[in-house]
Amino acid sequence: MLTVKKFEKIGEDERGKTCCFNVKDYGAFIYITRFEGVLSGNSYHQGLNLGTKNKTFVLLSGAILLKYRKVGETDVHSLEVREPSVIEIEPFTVHNILAQTDIVILENNSLEDIKNDVVREQV
Repeated sequence: MLTVKKFEKIGEDERGKTCCFNVKDYGAFIYITRFEGVLSGNSYHQGLNLGTKNKTFVLLSGAILLKYRKVGETDVHSLEVREPSVIEIEPFTVHNILAQTDIVILENNSLEDIKNDVVREQV
């Protein structure tokens, strides 16, 4: 249903750390900030375009509680995710995120991709 990948740390010293990550080869990103306690999502995508084939989020800052389930099923799964992480969500996976802290996320698709492919449904 979904995959969470931590960034690969490639260096760290007194200045800070350097990490790398990979996402699908798709040029559009949406920059998102959410305040602690805000719930977002309660939707799924059908994978009608490259941007939503696997919905990809890059959690750059903060921590979230990710809840998800497959469409048509009732079993809800929860996963706490901390930055920095890449979250890949397969089509027909209903999901939401609760910001446990203030967060910064990059969403690897365009606004048009979402508008044409989103289905609202409670997790």
